Amino acid sequence: MNQSHDLLANPFDDAMREGCVRSESVLRLDRSGRLTRTYGTKGKGSGEITGIGPLFATESRVYVSSSGTGRILRYSKADGTTTGSYQLVGFLSSVAQDGEYTLFGNYAPDRGTTVTRWRRDSVDLGHMVAIPAEYVASPALGPTFPGVHVATFGDSILVGFMGAPYLVVSDRSGTVSDTVFVPSVRRKTYPSDLEKAMQGSPSARVGQLSALFHLHRRPDGQTVLAYYDHDMVDGVLSSRPFLSLLSRDRRTACLDREMVVSQDSRALMAFSGDTIFVLESQVEADQTRSTITRYLLSAEGYDWVSTKPKGGH
Repeated sequence: MNQSHDLLANPFDDAMREGCVRSESVLRLDRSGRLTRTYGTKGKGSGEITGIGPLFATESRVYVSSSGTGRILRYSKADGTTTGSYQLVGFLSSVAQDGEYTLFGNYAPDRGTTVTRWRRDSVDLGHMVAIPAEYVASPALGPTFPGVHVATFGDSILVGFMGAPYLVVSDRSGTVSDTVFVPSVRRKTYPSDLEKAMQGSPSARVGQLSALFHLHRRPDGQTVLAYYDHDMVDGVLSSRPFLSLLSRDRRTACLDREMVVSQDSRALMAFSGDTIFVLESQVEADQTRSTITRYLLSAEGYDWVSTKPKGGH
């Protein structure tokens, strides 16, 4: 752990749905933790946010997607004013930059694809990488685990699915060239009878498998995977996050280092370079206190194991 910072405001409300925390604005902090700019307010009008999905910034603009709706809001980076919006179709859950394009993890069952390639500030869209066979075979899997996570490296795209036990590698046209199975050691294993596991209520289904929530390429070429094990008890959702590290050639992995977070907080992660940022919000008396803690992931003390499946998954 490197350092902790207090936030000046709690950016999260109390609305929880299938493990996703909804937000109403984006807070920009300097390196000391001081609030310098706010983008968006709660609502459904122009420039207003109904729940934050993936976001990114260019030199002059900040782009924020409205969670699950496919709506992308654009703000001036300098002063936070609204400068336009765009509408995609499907559930947006991650973003990666690819030159003049932006790649979205975009679960779109009506289209049958999981990645949208967007030339920023235009109507130039490309839809690619088919929905995994598991999602087709078990219709309840998609609504429960709709997240798709993307990362770029060289001429390839790495795509991970919240509810599948593997990643796929594709070129920029969406042609898949490789499948990488990620074993589990300490987190939940993938259910052998998926259809049976996806029966019952959404709160029952969400605890049936370890869900991929983040996919991040480090500067050294290795990939960080963050999985969450969820459990719902008496209507209260608890989460245990685990980190795995995938080698540059994707043939070995250092698996399932558990992140220690407070059980009465809502821990969220973000990644930059070699650093992991963990935001936790805790209620103290009648106020909410939020902190951001920075970590560096190390593979010391963990064995590298093969990512090749042994007789299926």
